[in-house]
Amino acid sequence: VLSTRGRLPSACPPSLLTEQLCLPAFLPGLRPGVDGAGVMAAYQRRMLDVLSMRVKDELEYYEQVTLRVSDSVRKFYLCVGKEALFLLRTNLTRVAKGGCLHYGWIEEVVEDTQTSSEFMLTLNGNRQIDCHSQLFFSCQNRAALLTKITISYYADTMLRLGKVQAFPKFEGPLQVKANRPPRVLPFKSHKKVVHDSYYLFMRTAFEEVPGPSGAKTGVFKAPLSAVFSHLPRGEKHSEIEVSLHTYDPVLLSDLPGMSREHIRWLAMEYKQALQKSQQTYVLRNKLYMKKMNLSNDVAAWTGWEIFLQDKFHYTVVILLRRQYAPPLCDTAQDFAILLKCPSTASTSQKMRDFQEDLIHEAHIMADTLTSQAQNAELNLPMIQFHLDALLYDEDAVSWIRARLKLKPDGPTRIEKFASIFVKGIMKILRDENALNNPDVWEECEDRVERLCDQKTELELDPLDVAFQYLGSPAEGVQVDIEVDEHTTICLNGWKARLARYLAQCVDGGLLGSKFTLVDVVSSLTKDNVSQTSAKKLSEIMAFLLHVRPKDMRKNWDSALVQHQLLAMGLLQVPDMRDGHDRPTCTFNDRAMQIFIETGYLQKVLPPAESGEMSRQYASLLSQLLSSDHASVNLQAAICRQIVAAKDLEQGGVLVIGLISVLRQGGLFLSTYATAALVNLATKDVVKNYIMRGGNELLLLQQLESKDDDLTLYTLMLLVNITKAGLHRRALVSRGIVPVIYKILSMNYAQLQYKRRVLTELCSVLGQLCNDEETRKALCQSYQYVLDCLLQIFDDAEGATDERRRPGETLDPGSSKIISKVLFALKQLCANSLENKDLVGSRVAKAVVQDLQNPANLEHRDWATNAILLLLLLAISHTNCSLLLAAGWSETYQVLTSSPLGKMDATRDRIQQIDFRIDTLIKAGVGENI
Repeated sequence: VLSTRGRLPSACPPSLLTEQLCLPAFLPGLRPGVDGAGVMAAYQRRMLDVLSMRVKDELEYYEQVTLRVSDSVRKFYLCVGKEALFLLRTNLTRVAKGGCLHYGWIEEVVEDTQTSSEFMLTLNGNRQIDCHSQLFFSCQNRAALLTKITISYYADTMLRLGKVQAFPKFEGPLQVKANRPPRVLPFKSHKKVVHDSYYLFMRTAFEEVPGPSGAKTGVFKAPLSAVFSHLPRGEKHSEIEVSLHTYDPVLLSDLPGMSREHIRWLAMEYKQALQKSQQTYVLRNKLYMKKMNLSNDVAAWTGWEIFLQDKFHYTVVILLRRQYAPPLCDTAQDFAILLKCPSTASTSQKMRDFQEDLIHEAHIMADTLTSQAQNAELNLPMIQFHLDALLYDEDAVSWIRARLKLKPDGPTRIEKFASIFVKGIMKILRDENALNNPDVWEECEDRVERLCDQKTELELDPLDVAFQYLGSPAEGVQVDIEVDEHTTICLNGWKARLARYLAQCVDGGLLGSKFTLVDVVSSLTKDNVSQTSAKKLSEIMAFLLHVRPKDMRKNWDSALVQHQLLAMGLLQVPDMRDGHDRPTCTFNDRAMQIFIETGYLQKVLPPAESGEMSRQYASLLSQLLSSDHASVNLQAAICRQIVAAKDLEQGGVLVIGLISVLRQGGLFLSTYATAALVNLATKDVVKNYIMRGGNELLLLQQLESKDDDLTLYTLMLLVNITKAGLHRRALVSRGIVPVIYKILSMNYAQLQYKRRVLTELCSVLGQLCNDEETRKALCQSYQYVLDCLLQIFDDAEGATDERRRPGETLDPGSSKIISKVLFALKQLCANSLENKDLVGSRVAKAVVQDLQNPANLEHRDWATNAILLLLLLAISHTNCSLLLAAGWSETYQVLTSSPLGKMDATRDRIQQIDFRIDTLIKAGVGENI
């Protein structure tokens, strides 16, 4: 291992060298999990620092290459230094003989035009005698390598000669004796487009739009007529635009900190950015499977597909992630392909066909997106070194095991002792007759017997395996001398990674679904084992969870889980005020999620007297929601648990963490957290916390997010909050009225797509009108609010394509939206005779006749709001005449004989309506109706 003394041992084991290089948490000045490009750059810099000690020059770049000289073919690391190029052996022992190539010796560099990976380096007569004049190289990232060589060449010549000397790079076919693999040619009427070391196929009509200086932009345009047929006459000259974007590769270990563990999270950011207005409709939003592999790429590809339509454009977005990319399978790289064309290009008769054709064009580009490196090679020794140092996450280990047939091993025999560890846990359960699948015991026992050399190893205790046999790496860390700070950091980092790997092995990593961590935890939560076995298993679970300080100079405390959580401050109510220290600890994220979902942590913590969630457990959940170490999956799991819970007494504690998610989380987590707040907001303490410290502004920002799910749950939350007058006035002062009106005016005509949003919107609007000032402001400043609500009422009354007649049975899906519209209309009609007459002329007949149908009265909320609206409308003589003409007498008979006629909340109001109409008749106003 690279020691802090600045020297590299001559027999440096590459496995531990790799361990030191790939620990971004130990890099000075780096915030792990915050900046993916920063982590990647620091990772490369660490590797370059180590290689620099071998070549004795400061390096700027390195690349694994295949060198062909005469009939000899060998692999090296080609290192780009300040003064020369170096050919370093792949075992990192020394520079090859004649492997120091000074920039002053370079005569020319020829880039092969027949391949994307090969180039030739020609040296002049100044070279050393042991250097060949022509060197043929092949590598995966030729463009990046030659760019680095060019920059270093310019710097070296300016330093040596005091002037700028052109880099002698040329292009041409190279007659290299090599069997070039066949390549797939572009399809008919398509061409190959190269973009950032990748290529794809697109229509030949597409031409790249140059930048201001002629640089490549990744934006291509083509006439619609060259791509689609059967266009409307006015769209023949319209264009379709394609935008390509390539993200920088990032380490897999850095994705959780960026909230990008899955391509779906990036897709949500794109969807939100592209929804420019509330009238943007999401027609497709789902997982996408890439269907072609044109370069024999071993990496895994995942994708996401979005199809949007607004007033002017169709937009197709396909996001792809290339994961476990060669040569080390430790990076992920994202790509975005966007197609945009006018929505007027499709006729109403062929709209569906046009949309499918547009999506098909995007699919061709996405499916053919390919790395230029044909048959990219894996650096299997370095991958094995990474595995032995446990530097891959759980998903990467599983993928490498399944695809490459590699597994952690090394001199420590990690795989063997991991199997013994799992067997030890299974033996505890088997002895207690608590093993869910007894047949798996024989499979595990046979596996261990094949791996073990000595019989004494067969019955090792799991904790002895973890602490003694796997407690420290076999190489590099000297434990027989005084332990310094660097060694402590290495050992603690190893133990944390070991806990994560052993947890994966227990959770199906070795035996699949036959034996998982859930099986073990369920035995503890259901008390299926004795106290002695429970204590032993609890100690093992504490090690697997591995709650410890972020400062790796501090050792892990081998206490039970509840004591670890208490020591790290995770059982205290979070204090989110500025200047207050928050718990700084790390833990096994996946184990934590399983322990929460199975109820294990809730069981080991002291219970509440009422049997509900305890304050300590609520504090733990709130702390995890506020933690920057918790993954998106973990925080989403916590939100789901809060949503599923009933009558939570600890809402005042949980709301702190949920508000923290609203402040810091992305679109996905904010939606989950808002849904959880809806479940808590029946309690005043929760509503009061939401409405203080500027938190209410978060809700207004979410309303303007243009995401239907987030908008929906925010409106549902506001339904609870606006029940209090103090909170209504605070929201009005913050500007909620124009935001609500904007959403209403943009969506009222789209009931088919926005039904749920409009339902909750009407509830919030109606409750805001409980304050007379707000009601007047809405009626005076937003004159179309009534028209929008009445249009929603008309559309909802016709629940099917064939319009429903008044009096027929209400569609179950429409009763709720109609109920909330009637509520909002009633609120707006208060103290306004003009509004009463307008609303009565549009809704009175339909409401009266719908109330005549006994089946409709089963919708109690709708029936109640209908009666309350009729009561208010009946103040107007004009409306009384309308009600009488609509058949109020029959409606009155149906209502009085129904349960509504016997309920206190509605009985008196039905009588009042009838009294007002009867008074009108007696006055003689209704005689000629």
